[in-house]
Amino acid sequence: MAPATLDFSPGGLGIDFLTLTPAIGQVFYIGDGVAGGSIFQQFIAPAGATRLALGIPDGFGFVGAPGAYDDNDGSYRVRIGINEVPAIPAPSAILLGSIGAGLVGWMRKRRTL
Repeated sequence: MAPATLDFSPGGLGIDFLTLTPAIGQVFYIGDGVAGGSIFQQFIAPAGATRLALGIPDGFGFVGAPGAYDDNDGSYRVRIGINEVPAIPAPSAILLGSIGAGLVGWMRKRRTL
């Protein structure tokens, strides 16, 4: 069963939302990816999603059923980020890194003498 259709009309979600988390199989609006003219929108993939299909469901004058695909020239620019919890290095790794950096500096100074 397909998920409910999202309403991007001014009376529904509109197009200036900041974050959207569509369901798997749910068609959603991306537009230019900017809300209010300057704030990047964030689209969050639902858990279990493995694919993203991009398309242009264009209608005549942007109204009605899709069917005016012959005038869609251009390209997509997509940036995908995977949010991960950053790894915090162990104190011993920091100590070893500091010692290594110190040795490199000492060797460079020694070569110039």
